[in-house]
Amino acid sequence: MIDLGFVPLVPLPVAFTVASLVLGLIAIGGLYRYRDAFNPLVFFAIYEGLFQTLLSAWIALSILSTPADAVSRTLVVATLYFIGTAVVFLPVRLFGARSLIRRWLLRGKRMSARRISGRRFHIFFVAIAFLLVFLALMVASGAGTLWITNPRMAYQNFRAGSGFLFLLVQWISISGLLIYLFGRPQTILSSLKALAIYVPIASFTGSKAAIISGLVLWSSFCNFSIRRIPFVWLLGAIALFIPLILYLLVAQGAYGDLFEALDYFKDYVATTATFLGRFDEFGLRYGSASFSDLWFYVPRSIYPAKPFEYGLTLIHQVLFPGMAELGHTPGILPWALPYLDFGTFGVFASGVIGGMFKRLAYEFFLERSNSIFAFVLVMQLALFPIFIYANLPISLAIAFLLARYFRLRFI
Repeated sequence: MIDLGFVPLVPLPVAFTVASLVLGLIAIGGLYRYRDAFNPLVFFAIYEGLFQTLLSAWIALSILSTPADAVSRTLVVATLYFIGTAVVFLPVRLFGARSLIRRWLLRGKRMSARRISGRRFHIFFVAIAFLLVFLALMVASGAGTLWITNPRMAYQNFRAGSGFLFLLVQWISISGLLIYLFGRPQTILSSLKALAIYVPIASFTGSKAAIISGLVLWSSFCNFSIRRIPFVWLLGAIALFIPLILYLLVAQGAYGDLFEALDYFKDYVATTATFLGRFDEFGLRYGSASFSDLWFYVPRSIYPAKPFEYGLTLIHQVLFPGMAELGHTPGILPWALPYLDFGTFGVFASGVIGGMFKRLAYEFFLERSNSIFAFVLVMQLALFPIFIYANLPISLAIAFLLARYFRLRFI
């Protein structure tokens, strides 16, 4: 019988080199295929490859002294995930899937949502919704004005139990930025004004992801709708991206200085390596772990007995008991959940499935680049998830609502 949980042990330098080479080839393949730096393969190589894996592995080794063999095993499985994601982008047409998109999503003008001039108060409704939901979060979480005076502390200590309201706050604020950008013709300067308004508002969530989402959204919009951003500029932005994240961590009081803030990236590989090393305490779940993610759709206010650990946090339940209830779960690589269900086969299969969604969303967007519906999907599924923690059904719902809003508001 095949051991699906088996991971071969290779020397750490070899594992690190192979993972780096695979990511480099993926990025080069994306540039060659699409002739645009803003494509799913480049963003995948940077976000999930460079930041979440390679940088995290280096920090786990140099700062945390994580055992080399544990990091090596993690890099081996991560490389399998990288290959599974990239193999979908080979020059083969996805006949069935593209036909499905053409029949369901491109039919008529329902999802076109062209950017045309609209009334200046169109953002007013989004602002009212944001204020109402933010007030509800202040009350329901028990943090009150702490969300205004110290958002980071409120995020860390009072978000648990009111997670859905917190997500609504972020989703509504990023929707406001989207509506403003798509609502009228933009220049770099006018779009920067919108970003300058969004960032202070997003800071009240206490979440770095909310701020970073706005930055990535703005840069992607500029690339697709205003002016193409060269790959060299993107590399320069990445060079500034890491210090920016570290500065946000220090500014929010999470760490004392920039060097100490590097610990923020340590968890992805360190936690995953611990999970692989203690996998005998878990065993294969054969889909039940992924199925438990359905708890995400059940608001705790309606069903107080909702478990705090489900989906990916089932791993934290064993490694860090009680942390999910406190809202402080350490980072972990995204392929850990399919590994929990089906081992290395699940990791490769999840890469293939994820790669297919990335390719379909991106190529759908290339055919409907003027559509806010297509833009939301390409960001969520192919580039960078601007609506934090929004899975595929919720992403589709948000994209559909935004498209409907444009059809009804802009006449």
